Amino acid sequence: MYGDVGATNDAERLFTMVVMLLSSVVFAMVVGRITQLVLSFGEHRAEFRRKLKQSMMFLKRNSVQIDLQTRVRLYVENLLDSQMDRTAKLELMHMLSGSLQSELEVTLLGATIQSLSWFRSFDGDDLLGQFCTRCVAASQGPGDVLFHCGSLADSAYFVQKGQVTLIVVCP
Repeated sequence: MYGDVGATNDAERLFTMVVMLLSSVVFAMVVGRITQLVLSFGEHRAEFRRKLKQSMMFLKRNSVQIDLQTRVRLYVENLLDSQMDRTAKLELMHMLSGSLQSELEVTLLGATIQSLSWFRSFDGDDLLGQFCTRCVAASQGPGDVLFHCGSLADSAYFVQKGQVTLIVVCP
């Protein structure tokens, strides 16, 4: 009958027990690592709330205007949320193989990058994956200047969340 295979001598029984023991150890390691990752998300969330509360208490103690407190709170929330996302991504990427990292980067950034006409010609996910793995996340706040007119370009920006206002002022 199909699948009706069993160990018939002591060597086969020993081999089967060793394989089962090793697979149990590997399974326990994987479950432990996933548990550790889930717990670290909770720790990051608690740290996020602590930093936000500390920031708001500082602003209130120093009698900062309510509208400025609101803008600062929104900025800090965005900044801490972005940092938490980056930390979670780094921890996850550390566990993955190179090919899985590349595939995940394409999933996370590929649609944003391919929406630009320059990058539609990328053939296959390999080149796009290589490009995506070299992208670095950056968080900017309201009023932040990304570059000045006439300065040499050393990077490109892809907006994934939020919006950018382009103000051109050249001498």
